[in-house]
Amino acid sequence: MESNIEGKSDNDGKDTFPTFSKQEGDHNGMNMSDSAAFPSRHERKKNFMELCRRNCTLVIDCEYDCYENEKESKSLAQQLMQSYSFNKRAVKPLNLVICGIQQGSFLAEAFEKISGTDNWSCTLEYKSLEEIYPSNAVTYLSADAEEVLEDISDSGIYVIGGIVDRNRLKGISLSRSKQIGASCKRLPIKEHVKLSQSHVLSITACVSIFLNYTLNRDWHKALVESIPKRKLL
Repeated sequence: MESNIEGKSDNDGKDTFPTFSKQEGDHNGMNMSDSAAFPSRHERKKNFMELCRRNCTLVIDCEYDCYENEKESKSLAQQLMQSYSFNKRAVKPLNLVICGIQQGSFLAEAFEKISGTDNWSCTLEYKSLEEIYPSNAVTYLSADAEEVLEDISDSGIYVIGGIVDRNRLKGISLSRSKQIGASCKRLPIKEHVKLSQSHVLSITACVSIFLNYTLNRDWHKALVESIPKRKLL
């Protein structure tokens, strides 16, 4: 299925990432004309979450607060909001989980200022990643990993580190995966596209890649449509 593309800005306002618009008259894969009455907000959220559970689980692990300053935490909160927006608009949304936001942290303060997060149709967990999932059940993503992620399973649990300046904190996601005993893989970027800059991508770009690949099962398409054009050769 082809995706309809709309440009979105990331935290620095320069990059564009695709979102995936639903067909006209469609609401998360359901034709509203088939319903006897428009469903309530609770019913819409329940239906959307059920749709999400048919796809893979993508976790954004936010337990890096001690490494990030207030400005970076605000940027991370904005990327979480953009990632949620991408997923909410998707034809085939992910089972999105945001975990590890620590009470009293810069990130918690920035996240609390975003309107409507209590009503988000995703899983918000303030527990740590290892409290939610057994380590052998998750695949941590890191640009520094040696093993390549060749495919995405609908039943798989994949983790993105909630980090803004990944170049400054090089290797930290790989270290985190080793700390909790999880397998670690990298996206197959160099196998499918050439970049002019680092293979380290933003959170929103990674979410976009997952949305595109699980919809089209085409790595080249997913990468080209999700990676900022300025980074592509």
